[in-house]
Amino acid sequence: METKTLFLPYRWTVVIHETYHLYTNQEDQYAFAVLDEDLETVIAFSVNDSSVRVSSCRYDVKQTINVSTRVITIDQQPVED
Repeated sequence: METKTLFLPYRWTVVIHETYHLYTNQEDQYAFAVLDEDLETVIAFSVNDSSVRVSSCRYDVKQTINVSTRVITIDQQPVED
């Protein structure tokens, strides 16, 4: 799986599939949404200095949040048609 690494506030990093997009909430610079190639939400979350809060996600999303390294990995791969 090819991935891309993006840097977030508070020294957090998110790793997502290369075809996915990361969007920042216009009203909250610490809130994000990962969208797939069809622009459907894979996961929505926010970060602060000490934690990550997932506000919504697909039922089948696979994620790893490593608090000690501040890395959020979304292991979700696109659905093949």
